[in-house]
Amino acid sequence: MLGSVFGSISQFFTLLVDPSEFAVLQDAMFASFNNANRDLVYISVPVLALCLLALYRFANQLDVCLLGEDNATSLGIDTRGLTLKVMMIIAVMIAVSTALVGPVLFFGLIVVSLARQMFVSFQHRFLILATSVLAVFLLLTGQYVVEQWFGFETTVSVIINFVGGSYFLYLLTKNKF
Repeated sequence: MLGSVFGSISQFFTLLVDPSEFAVLQDAMFASFNNANRDLVYISVPVLALCLLALYRFANQLDVCLLGEDNATSLGIDTRGLTLKVMMIIAVMIAVSTALVGPVLFFGLIVVSLARQMFVSFQHRFLILATSVLAVFLLLTGQYVVEQWFGFETTVSVIINFVGGSYFLYLLTKNKF
């Protein structure tokens, strides 16, 4: 929903602003590795590492949760508390990544869906690491495409939004029938 709001604001400014001035606005509104604040990187790396370690610590409990809420509860897992903890960790990770490069819509959908298709494991210890590596690979690939194919004429978020939106529509049509 927020992506639609920001897209509409972007289109509105496109009509009002000179194209060269809009390029400056676009750099501020959309995710880009070129605009990352280097001072924030030194703060965010330990925060993200702690979040990954916390998720890794909960991996066994998350494996049990795959059995279903009733089974996990009967095995001694506080599913509600675990869900809140994991969601808070995810919120911190999203906040850090958004602070670094800006909002990237559909990226989580792409990474999780591809990881589920590529890795047929149900062990969260493996899935957390594999999905993290896949996310880094996809971001670096997107940045390479921006640099080499488009000559910095666009941002990574535009490519990810296009691919992610297309993939989202594919998933909707695939699961509809």
